[in-house]
Amino acid sequence: LNLPPALRDGSEGLHRLHRLAFISRYLKRGLTKLGFITFGHADSPIVPLLLFCPGKMPVFSRMMLERRTPIAVVVVAYPATALVTSRVRFCLSAAHTKEDIDVVLRACDEIGDVLDLKVGEGERWGIEEVCARAVELVEMD
Repeated sequence: LNLPPALRDGSEGLHRLHRLAFISRYLKRGLTKLGFITFGHADSPIVPLLLFCPGKMPVFSRMMLERRTPIAVVVVAYPATALVTSRVRFCLSAAHTKEDIDVVLRACDEIGDVLDLKVGEGERWGIEEVCARAVELVEMD
């Protein structure tokens, strides 16, 4: 096969894996710092955000759609989950950028205030601080 050097030596694939890990950690930890409760492993490209109330799911989905966020948002409720663990899942790919995650975090920040979804414990940051300190967030333990 006559492949470009970046494909032949695997460096492009490695770069994509690193980018996917960065944006996955950034979204998950950014949501947590904004006050949301998330599930799952920090490196997973599927980031579940707990909504708790099944009635808030269609509203959350519609509000995200209206904001034309660049990431797929999938709502999941009973019977796929327990009734009180309704959630939304963000589906990431290596094609997404930090700027895409900033858009999603800003939308979630606004919607979270409107729907009263920020019930997580711990230190909270504002949206501007989350976006400005992305690298620090990703490197946190």
